[in-house]
Amino acid sequence: MMTIRDRRPDSVAHLALLTDRAPSNLTRTLDKLAAAGLVHFEIHGRQKAPRTIIGRVVIEIDPFSDIDSVRVVRGKQRKPLLEKPVKSKVRAGEQRSHASKSSPRRSAITKRGGMFAKG
Repeated sequence: MMTIRDRRPDSVAHLALLTDRAPSNLTRTLDKLAAAGLVHFEIHGRQKAPRTIIGRVVIEIDPFSDIDSVRVVRGKQRKPLLEKPVKSKVRAGEQRSHASKSSPRRSAITKRGGMFAKG
């Protein structure tokens, strides 16, 4: 997205050259970003020029609440385009973990009460 913002490519093919990615893979990624509302396309004849829509995405996580929020801000505006509360899936009394499912060691550490807890 930084390349789109800074270099303003004339087309998806131009962006593919700038990022050294295959145009078909890049098109698929750009379509997903467009569906999420992060980019849009300016149509120039048969070419689609990708453009960023947002300036930043802010995710606020309150470790003491079961509701977090996501804000999407366009450009340098202060007012968010989208503000959506997100219900946390962590139940009261459970600990949030950043460990991946593929890391049983980290999961075990978290289940015992944290990294410095004695097992």
